[in-house]
Amino acid sequence: MYHKVNETDGSFPIFDKVDVNGPGASEVYRFLKNKMFKGDDVTGDIAWNYEKFLVNGSGFPVHRVGSGTDPEASLEATIRQLVDAPSVSV
Repeated sequence: MYHKVNETDGSFPIFDKVDVNGPGASEVYRFLKNKMFKGDDVTGDIAWNYEKFLVNGSGFPVHRVGSGTDPEASLEATIRQLVDAPSVSV
């Protein structure tokens, strides 16, 4: 799935292109798409490459945001809940 490229200051993993939809979809994307919860912005196939998945500390997706949705507005409350942080009024 990935290979390492040696750079002057170390090795960095470079990921290969993978399928995100269909029968050849990568395991990680099949997992993410099948673990969505009620209230998500989008479900099913990934429509475009700027969709976002929020994963909790246990490695399970807890929210998915479509590419046309403002991620800050959509994810802020869920992120604060995950880290148990209070809301901030501006």
